[in-house]
Amino acid sequence: MDQLSIRDLIFSGRHGVHPEEHEEPRQFGVSLTIWADLNAAAESDNLDDTINWAQIRKTIKQIVEEESFKLIEALTLRIVRRLLEIEKVQRVRVTVDKLEAWPVGVPSITLERSRS
Repeated sequence: MDQLSIRDLIFSGRHGVHPEEHEEPRQFGVSLTIWADLNAAAESDNLDDTINWAQIRKTIKQIVEEESFKLIEALTLRIVRRLLEIEKVQRVRVTVDKLEAWPVGVPSITLERSRS
């Protein structure tokens, strides 16, 4: 199985258990690895045969910036589930970093799931 990775996407969102975390957007980092058969794309050099990175970024941006969760675990699972809806995706690992979680540092959640 082949891997496609995207690291260090940064988005602003309103996620957290405290009310003030929903008042002003805070930064979240997202990195991911997708497992899929990329052989057809490697052979054809055709975007239609691979997983579109721009579409992945757009999907994650929409989730982080337009939805709201109390826990980054829930945010991460939402991203994982959406990515698994992409036809070619067989397995995915997503890490979400809460970049502005003062005073605790930078908490990070990583979830990995496979297509059922």
